[in-house]
Parts: sequence; structure tokens; C-alpha cells
Amino acid sequence: MNIVKRRMSLSCFRREQSARSRSVVASGKRRSGKVDKQKEEERRRQEEEEARIRKEQEEAERQEKERLEVEERERLEAKERERRDGELAELSEALQAVRLSTAQAESQQRASAQLIEELEFVLADTPDGVLNVQTVSRHRHSILQLQEIIARKLDQVTHDLLKCASKDADLETGNLQTVVESPFMTLMLWANLNKNPRFKGYEFADRGAGFELPKPLAACPVAVRILWTRYDHLTHLCATSDLTPATTTTDGVPAGPAADPAERSDARPQTGDATAAPPEKERREEEAAEQEGKEEGEAAVGGGGGGGGGAEEPNAQAEEGAAQIERRKSPMSTSSQADDEKVAGTEEETEITVVETDRAAPPELPVQQHDGTMGSDEVDLRQQLPLGGVLYVDLLELPPQPTFISGWTITQELEEEGGLRSYPYRGGDAATQRGAPSAGDSRGAGEEHEAEGEPRDPPLGVTVAVPPSLVVFEAPQVARWDPQRQRWRTDDVSDVTYDEATRKVAFRLATAGPVCLLADAHVNMPYHGWELRSKGPQRVLFTVMAAFVDVEFEIRPGECRLCELPEEGGESKTLSSLRGVWMSPARLRDTLRRHGLNVFPGAHSDKYVAVNVKDAQAESRAYEQMALLVSNFSFSWSRWNATRGVHQLVMQVREGEEAAGGDAWGLLLVTAERSCRLRMSESAPAFTDELPDGAELHSTLCHALLAARDSTPAEMRAAATAAPALTSTLRQLLASTRVLSYC
Repeated sequence: MNIVKRRMSLSCFRREQSARSRSVVASGKRRSGKVDKQKEEERRRQEEEEARIRKEQEEAERQEKERLEVEERERLEAKERERRDGELAELSEALQAVRLSTAQAESQQRASAQLIEELEFVLADTPDGVLNVQTVSRHRHSILQLQEIIARKLDQVTHDLLKCASKDADLETGNLQTVVESPFMTLMLWANLNKNPRFKGYEFADRGAGFELPKPLAACPVAVRILWTRYDHLTHLCATSDLTPATTTTDGVPAGPAADPAERSDARPQTGDATAAPPEKERREEEAAEQEGKEEGEAAVGGGGGGGGGAEEPNAQAEEGAAQIERRKSPMSTSSQADDEKVAGTEEETEITVVETDRAAPPELPVQQHDGTMGSDEVDLRQQLPLGGVLYVDLLELPPQPTFISGWTITQELEEEGGLRSYPYRGGDAATQRGAPSAGDSRGAGEEHEAEGEPRDPPLGVTVAVPPSLVVFEAPQVARWDPQRQRWRTDDVSDVTYDEATRKVAFRLATAGPVCLLADAHVNMPYHGWELRSKGPQRVLFTVMAAFVDVEFEIRPGECRLCELPEEGGESKTLSSLRGVWMSPARLRDTLRRHGLNVFPGAHSDKYVAVNVKDAQAESRAYEQMALLVSNFSFSWSRWNATRGVHQLVMQVREGEEAAGGDAWGLLLVTAERSCRLRMSESAPAFTDELPDGAELHSTLCHALLAARDSTPAEMRAAATAAPALTSTLRQLLASTRVLSYC
């Protein structure tokens, strides 16, 4: 019994001890949890305090760094301001040799210039005040005379062929079909001698041109002349023309208002004030010069059919002929002796009148005068570009043909023999069948239109092949010339189609007369990139990566040329007559635009292309200094240039000619005030204008690149003296392409 009691007591004691132990453990755990929480809280407060202190330190360091950067930037800007006058003076001294040499070369070129194209170059390239008013008047009058000579020669050739058409008729068709070709024009002539009422049309297969004769004309004594001139002297008469010989300089920058209507080739001279007449000696010199230019023009035109002349001379001989054809009331004109005498008799008065209208009241700029007044069918030449000259499609009266009897040739002479006469015919398309006159009707105000509702005759169908000398990136459009309003228009031209495989354009023409092919002037803009690098002594390669094709120019002192085009797209087969031909920058620009390869923005191109146009002063200065340093540095486009503002220009630059032998590309920031190298690279994720270690701000691009050398002024002077003509030529080409704004 006692043993049982003792065992029970021991069991109870153990249970009590276990309970006490569990109570102690639980109490210990509670005390340990509180300690852990306290330690965690202390650690968190300590970390927050450390983060606050670290943040304050970082902020203080950032502020200190910004303060130091601002102080350093202010120090560099102050240092740049201190030496600005000296750097600008050094650059001006270096460029003075370039400008003086260029001015002398251009003066000699203007002094020796003759014929039409050179005379236009003289008028467009000469700065204001260099030529006196008598010289300007003489040049313009000479251009007018040469235009008249060329037009009369072309009319005379056509008339002589038509007068003996029956003698030269084709034995198979019974009609006359002949082609006369020269380096500056192609004349295709067909005469309806057979008068077959079932005749539909004819194709000059070798030339890729043809026509579809309307049924009412199939049995009429009519002739069709298709004259394609390589020159165009109608377009510059349009008020909306963006780049014309009379309104631009060799840099492609607008030089002033368009020519006054009184100075155009369609304006008849009027008698002026006798007090404005030049002295007797000067008048005799002017008359002798005009007579000499007239004789040279006749000799050039008379020998043009033989194929003489180089790639540039044909334009110089005949580029004004087309304008004279359209100066008259009908598509073709009568060249009479009375008109010649009238022109000769008013020669002195012409000079006086042109002088007064040229200097007294210049008209407004085309963009100001005609914005908002253009009709929907009028061609805006700031947006569209005429290609390959002018195509004259003329319906002519067939003169009486000679009769051959017993060895005698009997020819009927008209009482009023006056040369070529246009055939009185007006066709119409579906839009004009109601008989209502179009807005661009070229007939005189006194002529009666067809009665409303009376149908007009069917239009004339025309097909022409785009010559390989033209680059076509898109289907060309067709426009006809309105001689009354001096504009290209798209009305009276219908059913325009283009076969890309054969490069043939077909259309229907309601009104015979001049026609042109049109292309988008900005199809290759904006550019994808550009690069400028030296190719050795006195040679530079300039590449423009346009939208459809990469265009490469080679520049040497005084002239430049187009290099090979790539094979892709078949473009290498085009412009064969231009590749490798050295020209002045202005002539190369105008020639390539006329042939459809336009990488030269006009004065208003930024209205039609989404680009970041840069500050004109900064851009112009950059081109001038890039041209000066190209023998030592290569330049290229930067993707950051388009993202910066109007006043900041960014480009890549490296020292040396080739990538393998030169340094890596670096970035250069240029403004109108100063220039500097940048620390960032082209592949950087964001733009920053931080300077590399040891770099400084400079007032000119030249000093920013040559700052590491001790002979900066001497090196600039040496570069300017070594190749002033190269520097001037390259500057003109850069200013014409405007790669810093259009890339």
C-alpha cells in the first residue's frame, strides 16, 4: 500500500515537474521572441538610417558634380568666348584664299561664256551689282535672238520636208514618215498623202513613239510632227518653278524673285525712254556681240543635225528653241521677213525696256504670289519635276505637193505663203465632251467656243518610249503647256498609262502642243544616309544614300561627275550618257534633275518632305568647313542629327581617308555659335552633350577638329591654299544636296 502511494506521489511529482518545465520553456520562448523583434526593429532602423545617409551623400555628390560640370562648362564657354575672335579671324583668313580663287575662276568663266546655256549661267551665277544693266540686257536679248533662230530653223526644216513629202513618200504606205535626229532633238514627221479613211495610226518603231489618228482626220491633208527636244525652256517661265536659271545660284539657294513677265521670251519689246540709251561706243560693241552670237547660233543649229558636239554642247546650242515655238498664238508659227525686220529694228529699244523692268519693280516670290490661286489641274513644279525636255505634238496643214509632168515640176504657190500652219482641230475626252471650255483653254478671248452640249472631235492618241537617258522610279504623269497662262496643266490629257516592262507612256491629247512627262521631285527624299571621304590628292568621293538608289559623286577642283549607279533595279543601264562626264556643280544639278535623278532639294522642298530643316547659317558654315578639311577628315551621317533641334547639327567624323587606316568614328556637335566633339558614340542609348576628357569648346568646326594639333591656323591656310577650287566645288555640291537637313 505504501509502495502504491509512493508511486502515485512520484507520478504526480513528475507531472508537476513536466508542467513547470513546459511553463518555463513557453516563458523563455516568449522572452526570446520579444528580443528577436527588438533586434529586427533596431536592424531596420539602422538600415533606414544608413540608406538616408547614403542618399544624402549621393545627392551631395551629384550636386557637387553638377556644380563642377557647370563651372567647367562656364570656364570652357568663357575660354571659347575669349578666343572666338581669333578663331573666326583664322578661319576667315583661310577661307579668303578659297573665295578669291573661286571668284577669279568664275569671273574668267563668265567672261568667255557664249551661246544660250552659258549666258543663262552668267545671269544666274553672277552676284548682284557685278554686271551692269546694259550687259544684263544684252545677254537676255541674245538669248531671245538665239531662241528665235533655233525655232525658225526647226520650223524651216519641217516645212521643207512637207513641201516635198510626195517625193519622199514611202512606197508601201504611200505616206511620208521620216525621222531627223541630232544630239539635242528627235524630229518624227508623218504626212497623210494617201488619205486612207481606214487609217488608224503609225508607230516610229525605232524610236518607240507613235500616234493614233482620230477618224475625222484620216482623210484630211494633215501632218503629224512629234518633236522631242532634250532641252526645256518652257518650265522656267512657270511661276511655281522651284529651281530655275533666273532664280537660283550655283548653291541651289534662292537668289531672288522670278523673272518679270516683260522679260520672258513671250514678251514683245516696247520702246523705252531715249535718255536711258547706252553711249554710242558701247552700243556698237553690243550690236557686234549680238551679231556674233546670232551667227554662232545659226552655225551651231545648222550643223546640229550632223551629230556634232559633246554631251554638254547640244544643250548650249539649242536649249531655248522650245520656248519660241510656244510664244506664238498657235502651236506653230509663221516666220516672216517682216517679223525679222521688226526684231532687228527694235533691238536698241528692247535693251532699254528690259533694263527698266528688271531693276524697277521686281515681282513677288512665286510662293507668295501663287499660293492658294492654283487650280486643281495646274502642275505645281515645286512638287513635280519635268523629265527629259519637251515633247511637241503638232497637227500641221499639209502644203500643196509638186506635180511632175514631162520632166517639169509644178508647185502651187499660196498667195500668203508663211511657212508652217497648225491644222484647225480640237479634240476632247470624256470630261470635255459637253463642249464647255476647260479652265486652261488656250484660245484667244475673242474666239467662240463650241455651243454647250455639242460634242468635240476625238482626241489624238500618243505613245512615247521613255528614253534610257531618264531614270524613272514611278509611273510618270503627263501635262500639256498652256501658252496663255504660262503653266503646265493636266486637263485635256486623258487615259495616261505606263508599261513598266517596255517603259512606254500612252495618253490621249485633246489639244495639240507641247507636252512633258512629270515625276515626283522628292521621290528620293529624305535620304537614308551620306558619306564624304577623300580619295587621294585633289579627289573626293561624296555618296548620298537616297530612298531608291545610292548616288555617288566624284569631285575634283572646279568640277564633279556622277559615278556608276548600282545594278539593282536596272538603274545601271540609265544615264549612260552622263556617267563619267565632268561638269560644274550647278550644271550637274540641273542635268540630273532633268534626267529624273533628283537629290537636290528646292527652296520649298521642306513643305513636301518630312525633314528636320536645320539653321541656315549653321548648315552653310558647316558645309564650307567640311569642304576645307576633307583632305584630313572623313564625314558621315548620324542618326542623332534628325532627333536634335533646328540649331544643332550632329555628324560622324574620323581622321584619315579609309576606315582601316583611320581612327574610329566619333560624333561632332555643330551650332551657329560653337562646335565640339562628344563623349557619346553613335550606338549610345540616349543623347548627351558631354565632352570627352580634355576636350574644349571652339567657335568653328575646324578648330574643334584640329584642336589637338599645334598648327591649327597654319594647317587651315595650307589646306585652303592647296586646293581652293576643290573646296569651292565641294561646298557647292554639299549646299545643293543639303544632307544635314534632309538626312
